[in-house]
Amino acid sequence: MIATPDGHLITGLKDGRIVLVDPVTTATSIVADTGGRPLGVTLLDSETLLVCDAHRGLLSISLADSRVTVLVEDIDGVPLRFCSNAATAPDGSIWFTESTHRYDYEQYLGAFFERAPTGRVFRRDADGSVELVADRMYFPNGIALTPDGSAMLVAETSAARIQRIPVTGARAGVPSIVAGNLPGYPDNLSAFVDGRSWVALVTPRSATLERLGSTPGIVPRTLWKLPDRLSASGPTSAWMWAIDEEGTMVHDMQSYDAGVTDITGVAELDGTLYGVSPDNAAIFAVRGPKEGRES
Repeated sequence: MIATPDGHLITGLKDGRIVLVDPVTTATSIVADTGGRPLGVTLLDSETLLVCDAHRGLLSISLADSRVTVLVEDIDGVPLRFCSNAATAPDGSIWFTESTHRYDYEQYLGAFFERAPTGRVFRRDADGSVELVADRMYFPNGIALTPDGSAMLVAETSAARIQRIPVTGARAGVPSIVAGNLPGYPDNLSAFVDGRSWVALVTPRSATLERLGSTPGIVPRTLWKLPDRLSASGPTSAWMWAIDEEGTMVHDMQSYDAGVTDITGVAELDGTLYGVSPDNAAIFAVRGPKEGRES
């Protein structure tokens, strides 16, 4: 989910629709239908939306006429299995994550509990060429450009950490950990606003499930079949961190009374935080942090 400059929210739905929501009136309109399973969305420019669709790949959508264009559907002839999130760099290139090349979206628990480095980050240049930026990543998910335009921050969900990948310079494309051993599993990263990006911590970490998930044999296969809610751990809450461009946590916010759990995406708009979850039909809203305090 993203907040637009004119004060709206845009998010994708399970049935393939992309919707525009007025957070004040709650009026909703359909932007387009991808025909797949849209995940991360971001603006390419004022007239174009970028969508990572788990089934169709990296897409662009015209906000004027709802036309859907496939930008990347395969890498060297091999279909993208799990396109997750995208962000744009100052040079116009599009960086996007493939959470795993071993599993489809419907088997995401298998990819998560396997905790294997099967994810990748790619860059699509303006001429349409696609380059591998980083591989052997642990379920790379959210991605956001730092305010100075020098690097991308990438959330590795199953490793519970955030990596920084320089966009230019001698170390361009070389990941380094800027926030490790997080207390929860990071999902989407919002675009930076006022020097901070919001990290959706989908659920608290579970040492037990992490140990079982890395055990060869029947245990991981059994875990993969658990319902999402049974696979989570800890008290149910909506959990959001704000980080600066160095990956340092500057705000830690949790809500236990909103009836919303497993937040996967957060957007900040006019002092309010809006969150979405695949397990909830509504958009969650909570007052944002007051400046000068951490939570």
